[in-house]
Amino acid sequence: MTCKIRFAILGFLLPISFSASSISAQTNPVNSTTTGTALGDADILDGVKVDFFTATPSSLHPFDPTPAILKWRTQRPSVAGAGAIHFNINGTPFPSQGTLPVRPTQTQAYHLIATLRAASRELGVVTVQLDTGKCATLSYQQEFLNGLVSSMLQAAIPQNYQNRIYNVTSVLTIDPAAVHLRIRAKIHFDLEGGGVNISEWPDPDLNIDIAFRLSAARGRVILTYDQFDVNIDADWLLDAALFFLDPNFKRNIENEIYFELSRALSDQVTAIINSEIPNGSRLWSLRFFVQGNTRSVDQVNCPYLLPWEVTVTLLTVRLEDTSDVGRPARLTLNIRVNGERTTYPIGAPADLYVNASGQTETRALPRQLTFTSNVGILDPIYMDIVAHDGDKTPFSTCSPRIIGSCTTPSLPELARSFDWTNNFSRGSHTEQSTSLDGESFVLQYRVDVRANCPTCLGQPLPSE
Repeated sequence: MTCKIRFAILGFLLPISFSASSISAQTNPVNSTTTGTALGDADILDGVKVDFFTATPSSLHPFDPTPAILKWRTQRPSVAGAGAIHFNINGTPFPSQGTLPVRPTQTQAYHLIATLRAASRELGVVTVQLDTGKCATLSYQQEFLNGLVSSMLQAAIPQNYQNRIYNVTSVLTIDPAAVHLRIRAKIHFDLEGGGVNISEWPDPDLNIDIAFRLSAARGRVILTYDQFDVNIDADWLLDAALFFLDPNFKRNIENEIYFELSRALSDQVTAIINSEIPNGSRLWSLRFFVQGNTRSVDQVNCPYLLPWEVTVTLLTVRLEDTSDVGRPARLTLNIRVNGERTTYPIGAPADLYVNASGQTETRALPRQLTFTSNVGILDPIYMDIVAHDGDKTPFSTCSPRIIGSCTTPSLPELARSFDWTNNFSRGSHTEQSTSLDGESFVLQYRVDVRANCPTCLGQPLPSE
């Protein structure tokens, strides 16, 4: 009789349904979808209460500066064994209540699941929509790419072989997984020795077969080679002659063409894609489209906000030297912040004195050592400062008898990068550089962050 009552209650609850829109904003109990072999465990899971499971907001745009927040609270039933209930969202374990920032790259459903040994129950589901309605798609048709590659190949040929590689032809094809590029050419050799001169022999074939994938990450082009084969196809007699003159001749040329051409091709493809990104947008995705006779590489560009203004101000600097004290020092700083380069001081080095404690005075830096950038969520701030002391010669341990044993020592350097995940390290900092022969420098600097677009951030900047 008890079992009948239980199933009657479950039967009453089963027809309950709700729409996807209500899921995104409200608590979403899914109260009787259970799996598992142990009936007792399934019954215990049926007693789990879901107070709420929401996603706010329920829709994002690509490059939105703030994520969607999943928020949930559940309650275990007050029965024996309920303490062993575990919770997960899409397979990742989480506590019974909490929040989770998410930034999906496509529309994504998030399932809140309760498990007890072999039994499981879906407690709710919320969906975060990715709205690409304001994005623009540019399609590079296969025929267009064939002409483009043909015209740029000659420029991509390594400089050493510009006059030796000729009759270059290429065929480019697109399949759902990769772009395939087939290059055929002739290559001429001027090589003689040991009574053998092959400059008048028939030129061998140069065969290059390439397959590469394209994707986008953090607004940047990612080109990955799946195949890059370079082969000089000579007849047996020429092969023998080349081997006689230099056993590694063919392999060295093939390797050189590979390294130079793979880099040039990657650089040119990246430059073409970047040139098609309009102002105010960033690259969101690259994908291959194949349907019937239509084959293309589709580039999706989406609006990109620059909600933050980040200012890095260099305040003070001092030298420290633990190995050479009581001496003058002449300091020069080579400074680079997000592509901006400058030198302190302009002109002659700054005259300092290393006291008996191994420190110079703390020198205030001029106001113009301030660097401001407008940035978004994909834009890190890079700072790299290298010091040179004109009154100190780095100690060297190289041997004049061993060629290549002398290396340029690394000067004292302070390199940092900040991004939106740590609020661009907003605030004041005092940090010490690396050292060279006991000498380093201590830099004080400040990072200020201002919201260009408070309404598009969705939340205020955190306080320091």
